[in-house]
Amino acid sequence: MSVQSCVKLRKLTAQDGEPIEDVLQRGVDELRGLGEEATVELRLIGGENAGARSIYSVRLTSAGAVLQTERTKSPTLVLITTAKAFLDMADGSYSPVQACLDGKLKLQGNADLARRIIRHLGELGTEVTVFLEGILPQLFKERYDPRGIGGGSLTVSGNNFTPGPVHIVYTRGGRKIAEASPSPIADPGGSFPAFSQNGITCGDRVTVTATDSNGLFTAPSYPTPCPR
Repeated sequence: MSVQSCVKLRKLTAQDGEPIEDVLQRGVDELRGLGEEATVELRLIGGENAGARSIYSVRLTSAGAVLQTERTKSPTLVLITTAKAFLDMADGSYSPVQACLDGKLKLQGNADLARRIIRHLGELGTEVTVFLEGILPQLFKERYDPRGIGGGSLTVSGNNFTPGPVHIVYTRGGRKIAEASPSPIADPGGSFPAFSQNGITCGDRVTVTATDSNGLFTAPSYPTPCPR
């Protein structure tokens, strides 16, 4: 079964030619059960007039979601597409994953949030997750050694990043505890091999934020248990 046929959104349009704001509001209504604390910005570029651009923001909170027309200062996730591609995705005829592969949908910001939103709006939740893991940045094969250099070492590998340097920051409880230097380099296929960061002491979980040159990042957290 192809990506195009599998990974689609539930139908968010009601009729042809309806205003984009109405379609967006319907999507916002669907997102009210997501339970995220984030801001998502939608940028619609191109169109009939060259250079035309419309920007919308959706504020997600644990209590609900609100559609805004003004631009937010620091969005958690930015979606960049054309009005036509957006409407095709919204009516369920065009897979958002296929749009990414076709270059019709570009993402900046939190890739993990993008996965959760598409999965939440998708008609086939579990299969959506599988396909998204094939195109969005992710860290994997994590390994923690509490006896590593400097009090402990955390090792991860990555794939689906933009080729080039991948900036990695390590935080615990919201406080930065380390930064990869030099940065690992994603190869032409978007992958980098096992990369170890020393000086990660044992204790509470550590969040590893890996950002590529296009501003797309993933930020999983990993346990760093102390030896018994």
